[in-house]
Amino acid sequence: MKSWQFTALLALVIYTLVLRGIPIEHLRYSNTPASETSDTMRAFWQPILHPLLSEKFDINGKSYNRGSSLWTQPTGRRLCILDVDTRPLNDSNQLWSSGNFSWAGMPSASSGTLNHLLYASIHGYDYKFVHTQEFHDRSAYWTKIRAVANILHGYAVVVVLDSDAIFPHLQLPFEWLLNRWNFTEHRSILQATDPSWKELTNSYGRVNGNAGFLVIQNNPRSHEILRQWHGCPDDETHYPNCSRFRSDWPAEQGAFGEYLWYKYSDYVNQVACDEALGWDGFKNGCKGIFVRHYTMGKHLVKGAVEHSLGQSFMAALQIFALARGHDIRIESSSNSIVLDTTR
Repeated sequence: MKSWQFTALLALVIYTLVLRGIPIEHLRYSNTPASETSDTMRAFWQPILHPLLSEKFDINGKSYNRGSSLWTQPTGRRLCILDVDTRPLNDSNQLWSSGNFSWAGMPSASSGTLNHLLYASIHGYDYKFVHTQEFHDRSAYWTKIRAVANILHGYAVVVVLDSDAIFPHLQLPFEWLLNRWNFTEHRSILQATDPSWKELTNSYGRVNGNAGFLVIQNNPRSHEILRQWHGCPDDETHYPNCSRFRSDWPAEQGAFGEYLWYKYSDYVNQVACDEALGWDGFKNGCKGIFVRHYTMGKHLVKGAVEHSLGQSFMAALQIFALARGHDIRIESSSNSIVLDTTR
């Protein structure tokens, strides 16, 4: 999809909302309550939302099973979609820029966060962007752990993604995924495994989990794990040589795989990288079926965001056309020109 086509699609979304009787000011001004805007989004996307307890979800002709039925009700704003970044993202055409907006000029980092915001709004989840300050003695990656630990107090579940990870299926509720991944009340953290590359294994030869997409449940064990994870580089007594992960990649991800995994593995769900890491065409075979994570293809994020919105919006529009078929579709039984007999 070209940039002008995407801009036209966004305009069509707004126009359709206006046709529904929703004042454009509700979308434009910052004093509109967040819940009102979220309700607007949900109303628009409602026709294509996948049922939370549907047994299957089809992607390109292939069916995927839901699995368990642990999450039977919408979590609503008890679930938070979270972005954490040391970059303020307020330069021209970035997410928090107050100047004129140009999608064509928006960088990938901001386009990924917009996907997260849209997904949260569609399903009625809460969304937060935490602008963190860099450590003086660690890499920026580590700020995520502190931000998650602090914000988790206010939610049942927090889903934190890197800006190069997106939700490709905007219609699919996250509760459906929690069921598929069997995220029980006794679990604390869910993450995808990394590809089976030597450089992505720990010192014992085990493939690490990836920290670019994490699901954290609010329970005492989760808070304990986050505190231990955050303190790992400073705790030579319990985690000898964890200080080596202060700055060098894989940083916090490496610390978790080297130390925290072995202490807390009973409370961690790891899902196959094929489901929540990589993308279709990634050379390692991880297709990112439910969560796409463009770790080595950040230039592809913007196009993926466009595709997810275009597919979902056009599906909603097709349902709209079907619903109004009796008004806008005419079956012509003859090829003759009918004379106007009303004159």
